[in-house]
Amino acid sequence: MKKLLYFLKDYKKECVCAPLFKMLEASFELFVPLVIAAIIDKLQENVTPTTIPDDIDDFEALNSDVFDAGMAELLEAIPAGGGGGGGDWTPPAM
Repeated sequence: MKKLLYFLKDYKKECVCAPLFKMLEASFELFVPLVIAAIIDKLQENVTPTTIPDDIDDFEALNSDVFDAGMAELLEAIPAGGGGGGGDWTPPAM
């Protein structure tokens, strides 16, 4: 250990500051969940009963319509031949 301390004598400032900054970083990371919780609480204050579906069927119907529209758009983007090169493409023989 004495051999290591001999090499660190030129870096006294760094040896003191590095652990302090690491503790500061760890304390900042502890604040992240608190900030996120505060944001969620603030957003929940703005939610009115009209923004929440009355029952689960309304919610499922809304999601189903959005999903169906998205799938229709995705399927329309696929070329008629099934591949990017047109309809004459065949898989390679094995």
